[in-house]
Amino acid sequence: MCLSKMDRRLNIKYIAGSYLFGLLFAGTIIFTLYMAKVDAEQFEFYVILMILSFLLYPFARFLFDSLGGFLLLEKSKYNPAIWRGYAGLCLIIFLLSIPLAPIGFIYVAIDLLTRKLRK
Repeated sequence: MCLSKMDRRLNIKYIAGSYLFGLLFAGTIIFTLYMAKVDAEQFEFYVILMILSFLLYPFARFLFDSLGGFLLLEKSKYNPAIWRGYAGLCLIIFLLSIPLAPIGFIYVAIDLLTRKLRK
């Protein structure tokens, strides 16, 4: 099924996929910090930061995907270089998910309100 014909709203499949990506990112970063023998106090801080980023990531990513990420993802299935670029952008979004997620929450709320008002 073509991605442009898919439902581009925040649904359970989208959230599950985003959490899977977030788990991959958080696990890799935590493992890297563990292997680098980071100080225990700093490691604890980074683990809490990664858990928070993991929880907020789907909403930060939804904002990006709504603004053009879906189109980029559709083109990526034909070009592996675009897929790697999209994955890199998703990592940056993961790292910035704490400041981006509130904007994503507001975007989702406005989207839901406009859909309710249209009906």
